[in-house]
Amino acid sequence: MKRRGYSEKNNNQIMKCLTMITQFGLIIIVSIGITSYIGMFFADKFDMPILVVPFFVLGCVAGFKGVYNMAKTVIGKEDNEKDSYLKKSRDEKND
Repeated sequence: MKRRGYSEKNNNQIMKCLTMITQFGLIIIVSIGITSYIGMFFADKFDMPILVVPFFVLGCVAGFKGVYNMAKTVIGKEDNEKDSYLKKSRDEKND
């Protein structure tokens, strides 16, 4: 029994969006976590607790840069798919 307005294509699109959101979160968390840990390591080694802050900021910048690059890639793929679909439909109309 199919629900009204429900299709396999919508389900696939929802799953792609959820996967992308999860990847965005993981990229940010991992980059901040790793650089903060490195900052804590150097802070303990050199007895300078202030070193954690620049490494945390570096992790934030790296995380958001990673998310930006991934979003740009995903948007580029969607644009290419739309362009190829439009080109294919134009070619079919011409034939």
